[in-house]
Amino acid sequence: MSRIIKEYNHIRKLNALPDNMTTLHPVSNATSDLSNWHSIILGPKDSPYHNKSFLLEIHIPTEYPSIPPVIKFNKNSIPPHCNVNFTTGEICLNILKNENWSPVWNLLYSVQAIIQLLAYPDPSSPLNIDLSRLLTLKDSKAYNSLIKYYLYNFPKPELICDCEI
Repeated sequence: MSRIIKEYNHIRKLNALPDNMTTLHPVSNATSDLSNWHSIILGPKDSPYHNKSFLLEIHIPTEYPSIPPVIKFNKNSIPPHCNVNFTTGEICLNILKNENWSPVWNLLYSVQAIIQLLAYPDPSSPLNIDLSRLLTLKDSKAYNSLIKYYLYNFPKPELICDCEI
């Protein structure tokens, strides 16, 4: 747990979080419980998620940093994406798997990797087969249009919002 305390103190001392990350903080105000965190991320500029925000739920296992944090999108904030389960919010990202995780990485790096995944989806590791198929067929116009269609026609207003950046 000392590692997560160091990360917590580092994040508190930062003047600003990295681009496209508005918050990263423990859910509890008590420093005795640093096992659950929230992060609000913004969709990358040149992606169909631009000007949208998403809430990530982060669980820090007791074995952290030997094993990765468990990160998923909040159920009211799940973006349509080929590497995201649209029902559960699960994220398929290699660095968040035990076999690919490195203890050198931290929460900031993990959240930044998810932001990158929004901009650069990986159709070879899909959780959404339909969106993945569009990318496999190299039809990025249809992929982006379908994502925009879902974001604008089926918004979840409490946690996905239009943001002025």
